[in-house]
Amino acid sequence: MHSTATDRTLCEFLRPDGPIVIGVGGLHGNEPMGVEALRRVVNALGDGTSLRGTFAAYVGNLTGLSRKQRYCDTDLNRLWIEGFGKEEFAAGQFPIDSAKLEALSVEQREQQALWQVLKPHFDVAASTPRRLVLLDLHTTSAPGAPFTVLSGESSGGSLATALSLTIVALPEGAVNGALSVFASAMGHTGLTIEGGQHESEEACDCLEAIVRVGLECLELVPRGTLDPQGTYRQLLEARREGVPPKVRISYVHTIEPEDEFRMHPGHTHFQRITRGQELAVDRRGPVLAPDEGFLLMPLYQAFGREGFFLTQPVDEAPEHAVGHDGNGDL
Repeated sequence: MHSTATDRTLCEFLRPDGPIVIGVGGLHGNEPMGVEALRRVVNALGDGTSLRGTFAAYVGNLTGLSRKQRYCDTDLNRLWIEGFGKEEFAAGQFPIDSAKLEALSVEQREQQALWQVLKPHFDVAASTPRRLVLLDLHTTSAPGAPFTVLSGESSGGSLATALSLTIVALPEGAVNGALSVFASAMGHTGLTIEGGQHESEEACDCLEAIVRVGLECLELVPRGTLDPQGTYRQLLEARREGVPPKVRISYVHTIEPEDEFRMHPGHTHFQRITRGQELAVDRRGPVLAPDEGFLLMPLYQAFGREGFFLTQPVDEAPEHAVGHDGNGDL
């Protein structure tokens, strides 16, 4: 079955068995490339007859996208706290009544609308042995190789490896309220995937490749259906060249608006950094790297509480790596 596309729903190919794969783009309103990548894959699937399971694709923050803002009131990717979907909506309380809805923030209303289309898939997966995989597609303010952020409770490592994605490992509980972490906490596979720089064609190409290859890896379509020449796999392998397969965050440079933080131009994800290298300036003067490592998510946008991250390959990382719970690029 292929539903008619709406503003929120790009497609719903529903099948009675096989895995359930959900793609979400545009949780942040300044990140339209995830939505465009999903549209490309939906078009490539045609009538969906090749699918061996359910595939659905949705838009996250319609209001934010219309305003081209990361968020309007609060970060939509920090609202999926433990218990959401398990308790308050378990007893038929969803959707909430209109009076309560009016009292919510813009992103809380977006969350309600998104959960209304996501919940049926979660219900099916909870009542059957079918596997549910959620791919949350993002971009960042800096260019660089695509990567995925996995919490300690995520089961997405093998899929990330098959997609040639560098894994940024976070301790369990390090990112509170992320949609992919919520999916993982409910016993499913959730991946936050960063495809490249905001609004770049390269990022859109990478995210499209990730979804195409991902559907083949998950056996939702026969191998070669969405990547007949292997060009999408080759693209992902080429983008990962020279980048460690797995890293842990070893340092987070947190910032406040009054710091007047400005990242120096030209930095990219996984750029090799030396101890003492000047990376940015703030009102106190130069900002120096406290250690060597690989740079991650240098901040080049107005919203954000982290100026940059330093990471180490897993076998070099400190035992107690630092997590993050701010509103930077993630």
